[in-house]
Amino acid sequence: MSKKETRRAARQGQPKPVVRNRTAIRGTGQRKPPPRAGNRSARAAAYRRPLRPPSLKRAAIQGAIFAVLYLIVLRFWEKNTTVAMYVMFPVMFFIIITGATYSVDRYTYNKRLRKQQDSSR
Repeated sequence: MSKKETRRAARQGQPKPVVRNRTAIRGTGQRKPPPRAGNRSARAAAYRRPLRPPSLKRAAIQGAIFAVLYLIVLRFWEKNTTVAMYVMFPVMFFIIITGATYSVDRYTYNKRLRKQQDSSR
């Protein structure tokens, strides 16, 4: 007998592993009812958070976080930098990121608002 045939015979002689049913409730022998597709979307719509309009405050907070991270990267990556670079680059980065974040937030807000109004018709 070859090595492959020996291993196959050993595997076939062992009992098969028991695969438990993941939908069964442990210890009771009962099964969970399958979820209904129609009911689920209605429930999800009821629990959805209201749309928040975009705000410059939230965009500025995100811009400040990214500016601090950029300052840390700039500090450890570029060794021969002046103090002006340490001040100017994060400030410019803050302004750019704040504007971009606000624009993206406004775009997604308007898109979701249109989608919500279309679905309510």
